[in-house]
Amino acid sequence: MLDMGFEKDIQKITSYITHPDRQTLFFSATWPREVQNLARQFCYHDPVTVRIGKENGMGGGLTVNSDISQTIKVLDSNYNKYYNLYALLKELTQDSPKKIIIFCTTKRGVDQLERNMQKDPQITMSIKLEARGIHGDKMQHERDRIFSVFKKPMDQFYERRGEAKVFKSNLLIATDVASRGLDVKDIDVVINYDMPTSIEDYVHRIGRTGRAGAKGQSFSFVNREKDLSLVNDLCKLLEQNKQEIPQNLQELRRQSYGAKANHHRQKYRKVAGVKPTSHVTFDAP
Repeated sequence: MLDMGFEKDIQKITSYITHPDRQTLFFSATWPREVQNLARQFCYHDPVTVRIGKENGMGGGLTVNSDISQTIKVLDSNYNKYYNLYALLKELTQDSPKKIIIFCTTKRGVDQLERNMQKDPQITMSIKLEARGIHGDKMQHERDRIFSVFKKPMDQFYERRGEAKVFKSNLLIATDVASRGLDVKDIDVVINYDMPTSIEDYVHRIGRTGRAGAKGQSFSFVNREKDLSLVNDLCKLLEQNKQEIPQNLQELRRQSYGAKANHHRQKYRKVAGVKPTSHVTFDAP
């Protein structure tokens, strides 16, 4: 929330509170170096720190709720991603309706996916759901209306067919505007249709489910080329939480090591003034 522009406002407010006995509590879902600096800035002296998670963990102690099961699907391209999403939603909602968040990287991606899901006959006929999109370009009153509908209990989502009620799934498509500060306790599933750019954002996103002691599920579509830089941190996070790492994700992790090593070699050659070569030959002794 501070990154979104509230930092200066909080600085101004705290500047008026000069009482020596002022008590300040600073809460954060993650604890990277930038957030630690903010805590020291807003709190007097060295603040007492109460933490959940490993002190020396990855990325400042990133920890995922153990009540959230994480499933990763590696895709060769984005060509068949929509079909994979359709198959996943059909499987998730066949027994009972669900409250689901789908995360996209861009505002355009949210709008496009919302239109597709509202007009696709496969979705509208075989999967009973209400889909709404939200992102930063929508007016505040519109965002408030969409969130208020999304927060409604699941037993209020149904359509009448004669005398019977057919219950539907409640689905929100969003950018990272919904990844932080959204407290809806009955979200069943989080789907990363697009992977975020950092592992910290991934933790925030899937943390929307599994709240207040409930169990949650997360599903993520990893693009083999586009998301390569995130794979190593993702595997570390899965290992820390004793989650299954698919074989093709392990292979992608080894590929990311090779790409990183090659990047360092090229960087060294550039600094040292060595011309890049495609191969090196050695004379036999």
